[in-house]
Amino acid sequence: MPNYLLPRNQGAHRIAAVSLFRTLLAQCRALLALEAPQRHELQNIIRNRFKQARHISGQKLLRYQFEAGYEAVDCLDAAAAGEHQARLRLLQLLENVPVKVKQDPPVLIPKRLRKTIRKRDRERNGPLEAEPVVKPSIFDRPLPLEQLSGRRKVPALFNAQGLPVLRIKKPQPQSLSGYIADKLSQRQKRHDLRHRLDEELNMARMEDEWDRIVDQQFGERGTCSKDAGGHLFQRQFFGQQEPRWSGEFLRASRNLADQLKVQRERNIEIRDKMMEVVAKERELYEKEKAERTAEGRSKWLRQCGRVDRRADAS
Repeated sequence: MPNYLLPRNQGAHRIAAVSLFRTLLAQCRALLALEAPQRHELQNIIRNRFKQARHISGQKLLRYQFEAGYEAVDCLDAAAAGEHQARLRLLQLLENVPVKVKQDPPVLIPKRLRKTIRKRDRERNGPLEAEPVVKPSIFDRPLPLEQLSGRRKVPALFNAQGLPVLRIKKPQPQSLSGYIADKLSQRQKRHDLRHRLDEELNMARMEDEWDRIVDQQFGERGTCSKDAGGHLFQRQFFGQQEPRWSGEFLRASRNLADQLKVQRERNIEIRDKMMEVVAKERELYEKEKAERTAEGRSKWLRQCGRVDRRADAS
């Protein structure tokens, strides 16, 4: 059914429903024969019932809902007039209704208003600092069996193109896939930079060779000569050694090589720690598996009425 045809979007339906809702609440306040907490619980029943039925769109169901509402109005009118039978009916209703229905309904704040309230709170109190969540490191394993959600599983250590990775279980988490992709992309960028520096270094060495040839031709202090057009030009060094073209490229290549070396050493260190974790996890896995097997065998023997000779021998 289109939204514009829903009963809750029709003016006549909304007027009838709101009028019935307000009439019921007003009649509850007029029940002086009941105590204040009982009147409040009765109003909460009406609020929760209307909130539960706000999405009903069937004509037949809506008719039943309105008939029940009008019947409740008659009962409340009779109880307010002092009729003993109607009052007993209301008290019986309060006793049989679940406690959850008699509680205050949650207030639904519109999304736009929630954003306004959060913005106002941030401006007033500053940004809320969330409590840091301390997650156990992968190198803190093996964890006790009480902290695991099920049986212990031995993690798998594999080589992702030279990057040691420890996977606890399948399927592989998206965060782990992102970590692998990020590390491999970073390493590939460094290797691409190294190849580009090698190419630039060859060109810089050719420039240095050309400068050496020019220095031999004109001398250290510089001499005058004629170019192809017959014009005089002079090359001077002012007694200082001219920097080499390949110097910066060599320095950048050495820094990049140091970074790659540190990363390789770091990967080796992480691999050794992960291998130690896998060994400890496998040891505990075998131990817990043996305990489960022994416990299952003892339980089966008890059910069969036999004696566990292994347990007696131990």
